[in-house]
Amino acid sequence: METQGLRADCLTYAELIKCYIARNAIKEGMIVAKHVCSNGYERGLFFINNVMNIYAKFGMLGDAEKLFAEMPERNVVSWTTMKSGYSKGEMGWKALGLFVLMGRYGVRPNMYTYSSVLRACDGFRILRQLHCGLVKYGLESNIFVRSALIDVYAKWCEVSDALGVFDEMRTGDSIVWSSIIGAFAQNNDGDKALNLFKRMKRAGFVAHQTTL
Repeated sequence: METQGLRADCLTYAELIKCYIARNAIKEGMIVAKHVCSNGYERGLFFINNVMNIYAKFGMLGDAEKLFAEMPERNVVSWTTMKSGYSKGEMGWKALGLFVLMGRYGVRPNMYTYSSVLRACDGFRILRQLHCGLVKYGLESNIFVRSALIDVYAKWCEVSDALGVFDEMRTGDSIVWSSIIGAFAQNNDGDKALNLFKRMKRAGFVAHQTTL
C-alpha cells in the first residue's frame, strides 16, 4: 500500500495489529506499533488500545502499565484490557483495584470487564459484591458473564450458587452448560454432572471438548 504512495492512517494500522493479535504474531504486531510510533503518526485511542492489548495478552505488563498511565484519555476498552492482563498474569489484586478505580472515574463496565474481573476474584465476599454489581448493570443474562460467574462460584466450592445462576438462564447455551457441568465435576459430584450432561443432550446441545 505504502509502496504505491498511499499513506495508511492509525485506524488502518490498528486493524492490522488486531489481525496479528488474532494470529498470536507478537513480533509482527510490535514492528507495526514501533513503525507508527517512530514515524510521526497521530495515535488515536483505538490504536493505543490495540497496542496495549498486545502487551497485556503476551505478558508484557510493565509496558502495558506504562502505556496505560500515559494515555490522555481512556475508555472502557482501555480499562478492561489492562484488567484482563492482570487477570491472566495472576495479579488479581491489581485487577480488582483497577476495577474500583474505574468506577471512581465514572466508567461504566461492560460484559468483558466483568468476565475478566470475575476471574480475578480472590474471595467469596468480593464475588458476591461483583455479582450484585453486574445485576445492577443488567449484565447477568450475558452468556460470557454467566459462564464466568458459574466458574468462579465453582472455584469457591459454592455449587448451589453456581446452579442458581444456571437455573436463571432463560435460553440455553452450550458455553453455560459446559460451565455448570464442569462446576459439579470440579467439586467431585460426578452424579450431578452426569445428570446435567444428559439434560444438555436432551435439550439438543452438542457436547464440546471442554464439556467432555
